[in-house]
Amino acid sequence: MQLEGLTARPALVCDGLAPQYEFVRSGGGVALVGDLGDLHQDSVTEGVTHVRVDHPVFRQREAQVQTMLGRRLPWAAMEFTGLLVSLLDPPKPLG
Repeated sequence: MQLEGLTARPALVCDGLAPQYEFVRSGGGVALVGDLGDLHQDSVTEGVTHVRVDHPVFRQREAQVQTMLGRRLPWAAMEFTGLLVSLLDPPKPLG
């Protein structure tokens, strides 16, 4: 947002998607979620429109998921980590 000269004023910061969707439905504003946030159209996302936001800078970034040993990650981080691992290290065929 800073690159485009825009400023955001967060009204809600939350790791859970369902509360974010409810906030949007109640007229609270918009929610910024990653691609994992709109994988399934179900009752949780009903009434919410997803608009993909893309910017050339996004493709230049590097992401790391780090956590302390034994710490339980939030659901979204667990889903992202599982998806990332499956894409980077696909199962090898048996035989």
